[in-house]
Amino acid sequence: MEVITCLEIDDNYVSLIIGYLTEDNKVALLYKNVKRFDVEDIFSLKPTIVAQTIVDLISNAKYSNIQFNNFYALLSPKKCNSYSSTVLTYVSNSDSIVSETDINNLMSMAKKKNIRDDQKIVEIIPVSFKLSNGNELKVKPIGEKSNEISMSYKFHCVDINTYNYYSEIFKICNLNQVQFLISSINLPNIFRNIKNFPSNYFLVFSKENITNITLLGKGEPIKTNTIKFGFIDLYKKIANHFNISIQNAKKLVKIFGFDKDENYFKINLANALVNVDNSLNISQKDLNLLITDFLQEFISNISKEILSIANITKLETEKVASLNTVFLGETNLYYNFKEYLTSKFSSNFIFYVPNIINLHDYAYYSSYACILCSKNINSFLKTFPNKREINDLKRGN
Repeated sequence: MEVITCLEIDDNYVSLIIGYLTEDNKVALLYKNVKRFDVEDIFSLKPTIVAQTIVDLISNAKYSNIQFNNFYALLSPKKCNSYSSTVLTYVSNSDSIVSETDINNLMSMAKKKNIRDDQKIVEIIPVSFKLSNGNELKVKPIGEKSNEISMSYKFHCVDINTYNYYSEIFKICNLNQVQFLISSINLPNIFRNIKNFPSNYFLVFSKENITNITLLGKGEPIKTNTIKFGFIDLYKKIANHFNISIQNAKKLVKIFGFDKDENYFKINLANALVNVDNSLNISQKDLNLLITDFLQEFISNISKEILSIANITKLETEKVASLNTVFLGETNLYYNFKEYLTSKFSSNFIFYVPNIINLHDYAYYSSYACILCSKNINSFLKTFPNKREINDLKRGN
């Protein structure tokens, strides 16, 4: 049993999951916890505050045998950029037989890839190896004969300020063996056991303050954009309209949602709230109008980002229109939201709520997906046993 610890810092929360993958490739959860802050961006907090939260989450874990050699930190894709490249080296042995030294040379060259000064490489993912005879392999060509060897690979970068922020947090925590992953890269694994699930689609992961939109091809993430627009915008809209607190606005959406039978029930929704004026009257019709206004803006923002991603990736308009859009997160939590969105905007929408016992909070989704593919990650680390610093990770798909 190889225990995995996954930590995610994103939006307004820090979440922790400890678990392992069973022999039949199911996740067995040993511990989970999440801490949310009353902020719109967790990166606005001092690293010392986030670090103390991590220490508290770990110390509160009922399962104390945390294996820090399998400790993964999931980084937000908000300021992440992904690229592809190729490196080439001559085979070092005089007999032209490829050895581990040649593979390590390729990995070292990839790590030294010239990038913008304001970015830092956090992941390198080899895709294939090519020999001088033209043969291309997905695995290390150890023992093959070749004068030279090239490696095609993908690499993910974050901006230097984000990189330094994460590094400072784990330095304070005294966690020196943390492996960094970009959360959006592993997230699609959460769908892998679903029959007939599309392989090409847009994934919309809505959170309280942000929304991530990812284009996937053959089940692999191609490009992710993050917009500063989430369900806090709905809560603010409701709170401002009725002059109530954000917490009461959340409560209205959670209890009543979008009710199509607004004309049949004349109850005052304000009766469900606390610390409000006794004269306040809130009808379902008024709530519906605010919700529809928000959802229209929500879809408009997503559509703009989808077109932006399509333009960057040179995806044809006809192809964009044919792809499904898969929704995860807050969009799926509230009554009749998905029915309204499907009826008003597109029949290509898919709303997915993971059927995972005791794991209904979307703050755990990325970590759960990481454990699902942990065999691949760990296998790759063993295959490429490069010395790693706190935030260097080499892994395979």
